[in-house]
Amino acid sequence: MINIVEDWHWWVIGTLMMVFNVFSKTKILIIIGVAAIIVGFILTVEPLFPVKHQLGVFLVLSTMSIMASYYLFPPKELEKLNEGPGKEYIGKTYKLDVPMFEGNGTLNIDGKIWNIEGRDLPKGTTVKVVSCRGETLLVTDESTLRKYAAEKAQKNQD
Repeated sequence: MINIVEDWHWWVIGTLMMVFNVFSKTKILIIIGVAAIIVGFILTVEPLFPVKHQLGVFLVLSTMSIMASYYLFPPKELEKLNEGPGKEYIGKTYKLDVPMFEGNGTLNIDGKIWNIEGRDLPKGTTVKVVSCRGETLLVTDESTLRKYAAEKAQKNQD
């Protein structure tokens, strides 16, 4: 049987994957591209390597590399929310000492200044801590919470 897949096919596939990675938010295409190039080099050394074995090696290399990359370099999106020194403040309400501007501000809790994120709010607004990310507390004002609860109740009625 004639080998219809040649080494340069794998090199082109690997290179294209790496080029397409420029437009991707993840780095998975680089991993898959490297796996394709490795299969291309195997085929260069052993030109009669069957196509089904080529595909098998490619799938195994790709899968193992992706699994290893997630284990060794977890994506930032997988950072655990609500873990960190501010988790004990989640669900509690506080008054802003200073206004929030461009989604950022500070909040004095028990003598410690915390960085906070949320929408722009004036000084004196009561805010509720809804989450934390590292050393930053994520807050929202009570009126936004009431509006969200009303919208959710309205959707449940429909």
